[in-house]
Amino acid sequence: TIRCKSCPAGTAAKEGEGKGECPPCGAGLYSDKGAAECSECAGGEVPSADATGCEICGVGTYSLPGDAECRTCPTLLHSTAGSDRCTVDSVLAVCLGVCFVVQMVSVLMAGSTFRRVIRIRDLSQSGDGVIITT
Repeated sequence: TIRCKSCPAGTAAKEGEGKGECPPCGAGLYSDKGAAECSECAGGEVPSADATGCEICGVGTYSLPGDAECRTCPTLLHSTAGSDRCTVDSVLAVCLGVCFVVQMVSVLMAGSTFRRVIRIRDLSQSGDGVIITT
């Protein structure tokens, strides 16, 4: 008689890896008890330390599906708990536009002969940097 055992959470039984073996889930993966495969957490979540479930990323951090750890938002961007991206706070976007205009006025008053005012339409994230769309 062959008896199958259920693998504990955080591991998975995979065909061809030996009888009764339950290798642990790899980085960025988790599993429930008895799982045949390990799974990725959704964006905004990462596997717990023991890979038995997913934990939500905190405020100011984010993750993409399959990330092993939450990533910190780049400077000038923020996120709410459980986010899969960082965004620019609308108050900050307004401040950036005003600060830019104030800086331009200061330069013009200092006697500069050529300046170009750029209207900022959007600020977004790209990896660890910020994209300014004009």
